[in-house]
Amino acid sequence: MPISLTTKETQLYDVLVREKTPYGVTGRRSRVDFLAATVTHFYQKHAGCLRGLAGGSFTIVATIPSTGAERPVQAFPLMDAVVGKVSALARLFRPLLLQADGEFAPVLAARKSHSNAFRVRGGELNGERVLLVNDLFVSGAHLQSAASALIAKGAQTVVALVVARLMNPASTDPYSAKIWQESCDRPFSFDRCCVCESACGRAA
Repeated sequence: MPISLTTKETQLYDVLVREKTPYGVTGRRSRVDFLAATVTHFYQKHAGCLRGLAGGSFTIVATIPSTGAERPVQAFPLMDAVVGKVSALARLFRPLLLQADGEFAPVLAARKSHSNAFRVRGGELNGERVLLVNDLFVSGAHLQSAASALIAKGAQTVVALVVARLMNPASTDPYSAKIWQESCDRPFSFDRCCVCESACGRAA
């Protein structure tokens, strides 16, 4: 589930990928604080929607290790720090996922998923419901690979929450074009998510 849609020409993309300092009405803010506030506000509004996808309350929160060449390995991974500042998620956080051997990096770079691209720390997950938090959704290869690894370890359900989904306004794909046009037709609001909005559409 994406919190927002973005293109490469936005402040949100700059914050997530280019590591630029965000600006707000109060001036400069740290990237971690900015993203934590974003996740906190969205989760407060849509925790029920996410739990509905999971089939119950989450028992674990995890993040995805960075594998992109444009994002060097960090001593303190960005999304780990972000989750640590979201009180509703921090108590459930476990650093479960590890990047697998380098042989799978080219696979992910080619935007293809692989069930062995990530390793899971520890033993079996025994029916855990996992909220998988990530910064940017591009092709879904990282999320699908990470979710596959968690399911293979015994997780009952894995639900993804991403800060932003990267869109290409020039895309010729009808589905992507429709999503982007709909997002342009009305301003962003924390009150909406793809789950509750779909439910409202069906009810109408």
